[in-house]
Amino acid sequence: MLRVFPVAALFLAAAVSAANAGSATAQIPMICGKRADILTGFASTYHEVRSAIGIADGGALIEVLVSPSGSWTMVVTKPGGVTCVIGTGRDWFTRPVVGADRIT
Repeated sequence: MLRVFPVAALFLAAAVSAANAGSATAQIPMICGKRADILTGFASTYHEVRSAIGIADGGALIEVLVSPSGSWTMVVTKPGGVTCVIGTGRDWFTRPVVGADRIT
């Protein structure tokens, strides 16, 4: 069973907030399509492969694609729906999860 961890939920919230924060003149274009096409496109163009995956409370599949150079893309696939890019960036770093490690 897949779970979205609190840190992943924070990344998702930040990505969604950033996508919605633009002004009318600086809108981020929505890129949507078939999941296989989106994943193949980012793999071939940016060398990004799935690094993290989780299921949101509403049933959407959230995936983070990351390249060796640190570029990243976050995508969401709704149940029975299309896949859309909800965030992109650079300098992705995955920190190992330690059971007793907590953000204070």
